[in-house]
Amino acid sequence: MVVGTRKTTLKASSNTLTNSTRRTSLNTPTKAPDLDETMMDEIRKMLQETNMEIQKSKDELKAEFKKDLRIELGEVTTRLDKIDDDLKKVSGKVEKLEIDMKKMETKVDTLYKDQQEGQESILKLQLKQRENCLKLRGLPENVNENLYTLLSPILAKFIGESETLFPWEIDRIYRINSRIAKTRRLPRDIVIYFVRKQTKEIILRQSFNNKLLIEGKEITILRDIPGKILKRRKEYNFLIEQLKARKILYKWDDLDGVIVTWKQRRVRLNSVEQARSFLTELGKEPEKGNKKDKEKGGEEEAEEEEKEEESTEERVKK
Repeated sequence: MVVGTRKTTLKASSNTLTNSTRRTSLNTPTKAPDLDETMMDEIRKMLQETNMEIQKSKDELKAEFKKDLRIELGEVTTRLDKIDDDLKKVSGKVEKLEIDMKKMETKVDTLYKDQQEGQESILKLQLKQRENCLKLRGLPENVNENLYTLLSPILAKFIGESETLFPWEIDRIYRINSRIAKTRRLPRDIVIYFVRKQTKEIILRQSFNNKLLIEGKEITILRDIPGKILKRRKEYNFLIEQLKARKILYKWDDLDGVIVTWKQRRVRLNSVEQARSFLTELGKEPEKGNKKDKEKGGEEEAEEEEKEEESTEERVKK
């Protein structure tokens, strides 16, 4: 009985150990999920902290970038504002310059008008001074010549006046220097100022019908016209040629232009445009070129001479 009991006890003990071992073996794998979960929690925690650090870094970078961007934008804005201010200043200066330029143009126009008026006044004065004056062309020059003694009796005889009294009609007489005469090697023109305008007109009218001969040379008698007026008259050559061809009466205006007698009325042409329009009314366009038709005697001679005489003539008294 006792032995049987021990065996039973041993068997029971063995069974108990076996069951205990089995339990232990069965309970051991149940602890691994707890460890994995802890590790996962740790990993999740680390990832979360990492993400937070990354986000923090991003935020810091964004903040730094925005700060730098604001600084740069502020600098750019400041520069743009400065440029805008500079542009406004430049614009103001340009406007001021434009105003000054307009003022200057007005002053220039005023000065030009004043100058033109001054020139017109001078030309009128020159015409006034020469209204008793005639010009003789073609008389050969002699050394130590005395023009007063030479010409006084000749002119007196030409118009049928007393040779004794005629010298009192002459105010002064001299030759004038001219580039044309020097270039062409021609005798210089002689200018005669008479005491009375009437004497000049008598000699001029007499030259229409008779030739003045001195020492066997035919002398041309011309009106004495200022060079600037002669230069203006050259622009009307095309008109004068047609008027002569059509035998239309005309005369020069004092300073500029032509007065034409046409269809029993007087037409004043004081510009080249008016002259061309007048020729259109005549039915013929102006011809190109300057035809120099030299006729001898009186007013016709004067007109042709006005076309050829230089505009910068210097008068030098001998």
